[in-house]
Amino acid sequence: MKSKRTLLLVLTTAIILSAKPVFAAETCNNSNSNNTNISTSTKEVNADKLAAISAKDKAKITQDQAKDTAKNILRDYFEINIDDTKFQNNVNFNANYVNGIKISVWDIHWNTQDGDKQIGINVSIDANTGKVVRVNRYEFDNKQSTPIIAKITPEQAKEIGEAFLKKINPQEFKESTPVKEDTSVNYFGPSDYSFTYNRTINSIPFESNYIRVGVDGVTGKVISYEITWDSDVKVANNDKSIKQEQAEDIFNNNTKMDLNYNSYIDKYNGRQESKTKLVYGVDSSSPIIIDAVSGKSLSWNGEIIESVKTRNISDNQKEDIFKNAKPSKKLDSPISSTRAEQLIKDKIKDIYGDGYEINSVNYEENGYAYGGKELKVWSADFVKKGKSNNFGPPEGRISINTLTEELVRADRFNFNDEEEENFQSKLTWEQAYDKAIQFIAKNCPEKIKDINTEQKNLTNQNYMFMGPSAKKFISFDFGRVVNGVTFNTNAISYNNDGINVTLDCKTGEINSFGCMWQDKLDLPPAANTISNDEAKKVFLNTNKPQLTYLLFNNGNNMDKSNSKIQLVYYVGHNRPLNTIDAFTGKALNLFGENVDDNADAFKAKIKGSSVEKEALILASQGIIDTKDFKLDSGITRLQLVKVLVNAKGFNPYLRGIDDVSFTSGVGAKDSTDYRYIQLGVKYGIIEDKKDEFKGNELVTREELSKSLIKLLGYDRIAETKGLLNLPYSDSNTISADKTGYVSLAGGLKVIEPNNEGKIRPKDNVTMSELIKAVYISLGTIQK
Repeated sequence: MKSKRTLLLVLTTAIILSAKPVFAAETCNNSNSNNTNISTSTKEVNADKLAAISAKDKAKITQDQAKDTAKNILRDYFEINIDDTKFQNNVNFNANYVNGIKISVWDIHWNTQDGDKQIGINVSIDANTGKVVRVNRYEFDNKQSTPIIAKITPEQAKEIGEAFLKKINPQEFKESTPVKEDTSVNYFGPSDYSFTYNRTINSIPFESNYIRVGVDGVTGKVISYEITWDSDVKVANNDKSIKQEQAEDIFNNNTKMDLNYNSYIDKYNGRQESKTKLVYGVDSSSPIIIDAVSGKSLSWNGEIIESVKTRNISDNQKEDIFKNAKPSKKLDSPISSTRAEQLIKDKIKDIYGDGYEINSVNYEENGYAYGGKELKVWSADFVKKGKSNNFGPPEGRISINTLTEELVRADRFNFNDEEEENFQSKLTWEQAYDKAIQFIAKNCPEKIKDINTEQKNLTNQNYMFMGPSAKKFISFDFGRVVNGVTFNTNAISYNNDGINVTLDCKTGEINSFGCMWQDKLDLPPAANTISNDEAKKVFLNTNKPQLTYLLFNNGNNMDKSNSKIQLVYYVGHNRPLNTIDAFTGKALNLFGENVDDNADAFKAKIKGSSVEKEALILASQGIIDTKDFKLDSGITRLQLVKVLVNAKGFNPYLRGIDDVSFTSGVGAKDSTDYRYIQLGVKYGIIEDKKDEFKGNELVTREELSKSLIKLLGYDRIAETKGLLNLPYSDSNTISADKTGYVSLAGGLKVIEPNNEGKIRPKDNVTMSELIKAVYISLGTIQK
């Protein structure tokens, strides 16, 4: 018997070793030489390069001193000893503004590869004080990578991180408070934990000063560290600040909500549009920041906002523009590249003038800045005549619709423009608006009645273009109007239907144009929605004003002399600000999902349970859903597929994913449920059949066993008859096609028998059992 068991173990091991890898290991090839660089970019002019060289020459800490300091930090705090004979080394000198202070740093990188093992270490040392600014360490083995699942909980990782900070920055840590983790969005994948601690002054947070620490959830080691701290900070006290209740009243009285259509980005690749919803969003003229003393609304550069100018054209003007529109014809097939090339050349000349030529014309689907909109375009970069883009970036790009020949997008990139902080603008905001309307009238007049032409002058609130760029460009977003509702123009420009026109104040000419206009729209009408006041109440409850110190800069330059720290009340902690579902009244996150604010309730439900640790880890990695969570609840087939796909990695844009054969029960092809089922089939979790997918049926323990073993790639072992025959008192109740799977799952302790020796194959799986099974599987089997 013993020799037979030994033979079985040998055979099983052989099959496991030859089985396909379940999780693909990441690879990273780095090759660095021993040299020192001055960091520059294509935008920098010679004066900037000379300034960088001068700063390097004036640095109090030499390159060798910085390297020695970095080595000591790694040895004393990260338990890493650098052997120069085994590491490649690269050093860069960089000078940047941080919180109004120009900081020069030595960025030191070490890299080594020993067979399949790779280690990369980055350390930044302040070139004038010799203090460590940041450390980042990564290590992985291409052949034998670490398990995908974390071994420590977020709370355990936080204890490790705080112990590290108390050692390396004891005083700063005492003056800091932890930033509350954003639980509104679950991201899938990484098993690392990151914790941020904002500096507090007078018990009030100062967001611009912080400490951040990262902990590897598998090894429990600190792998990253960063500190931004002004040792000479001066702030006003809060003796004269208004009370919290007064601040809430000010926001309540001055906040306006707009009813909009909003298209949300997909959480898995950051670009693909996943859904369009009717929502309430905060009006762009509403206060986000108020002075904590006066209660007046402030811009993002700290200026008081007295009023917001608006500009619009009349209905008669729209009618006059519309009369000149020629009806566009949609072709049955895309135009040729030759035709596209001529059209693009004409557009470049018309918008940007002579002196340019184009590179090769490229055909793109779902292309150029409009992912997921099923847009087909011909695009071409253009450069100055006689200049090849092989030696630098292009001047810009033009895209046209392949079926209508309409202009989709035009951009001048400005990479080679010199920054001039004090140039004389050739445009007022009003003149820029008029030019934008003229451009629309010339290039897409047929759309003038279907866009919201009213614009608000929010130049002093613009925080996307800090510094000189804020003054150099004036941008207008004209949202598309459908069913009397405007598409949100406060969202990412390419994500919502409408027209964007940006003008260059220095030249007085058009800099960029974009038109996102979907042909097929199926949008809910604005009926039976919650009221504006109800939406505002939800918004302000989700985004409560917080007393905080903010660092403002007047935009002329980033020097400390142009910056100030001000005590404010602020509702911008959720970034972007939450929108409110117009029908349900629920706050929505960045991806259009209901905000998951039940983290505390979830922790209370699992506290003291046998799977508390496992549940915390799986939830932190986005593998299980914490909404409506119950440990003793049954698991439906669709729930099982979602959990196991999340464990493997939800990536619906993998190549080679086919449509499923299920006749019903899988949802629409563009639904999330359908994507999960597709991946469930691809990963081998479920079998594709020409039958109904019964997603609402409860899953048994034997079905769970089969799905997990197939996910782990051990189905060849389970299907080998007679190889596995583990003793259970109720083994005769296991379905014939699942015997090997249940036996192997039991051997791996993914499922276990009860005290009576019964494996209970026909019992329904509970959430508690699923959590344990998934955790053990991912913790035992290497990624």
